[in-house]
Amino acid sequence: MKARKDGERTYFDPSGPVTLPSPHHLKPETDWPARDWYGFQIDLESGKTIGIAVVDHPTNPPTRWHNVKAISMINPCVVAAGALKLSGGHVITLRYRLIVHDGPTPCQLIARLAQEYRGETP
Repeated sequence: MKARKDGERTYFDPSGPVTLPSPHHLKPETDWPARDWYGFQIDLESGKTIGIAVVDHPTNPPTRWHNVKAISMINPCVVAAGALKLSGGHVITLRYRLIVHDGPTPCQLIARLAQEYRGETP
């Protein structure tokens, strides 16, 4: 998922703003650790704030995240930790919930929607 690049950009996870360095595309070990969700907020030059969040589903394979601020990207990556081996004729279904919002990142709302989507009880 790519977002706009014309403003101040901040990543979020369930703990709040993320300060991890951007991963390098040739070094999968630099990808970010698994989280229930990651969000991306853009404070536009116009003064408006917008954002997106991507929620990972527990049935997905183990996922690391290739989130790169320079290109405004949120990218769950199921092959970052290693090859994903499928047997012939096997189908894989990846599930994600995309949340788009106006205003600052609503971390509590995203956490509640993620918990619902992931089938977890509060």
